[in-house]
Amino acid sequence: MGSPCMMFALMDADGDGTISLTEFQVAHERIFKAMMIEHRLRSLPVVDADSRLVGIIAHEDVILALEFCAQTEARGA
Repeated sequence: MGSPCMMFALMDADGDGTISLTEFQVAHERIFKAMMIEHRLRSLPVVDADSRLVGIIAHEDVILALEFCAQTEARGA
């Protein structure tokens, strides 16, 4: 029996070509819930369109990215 597969995608909801802090936070909430609560994972693989591993994202990476985005947005950059 294979291991369960999870896939997440960040979506540019407003079509402006960027992922806003709000869009990222929505994605983070979903990722956090799947990682920490439902599956008790500490990291997730990042794969390309051909399902080849291109990296690994840890829960801590998501937290750091959110903090950076919040600080950048607060500075008005």
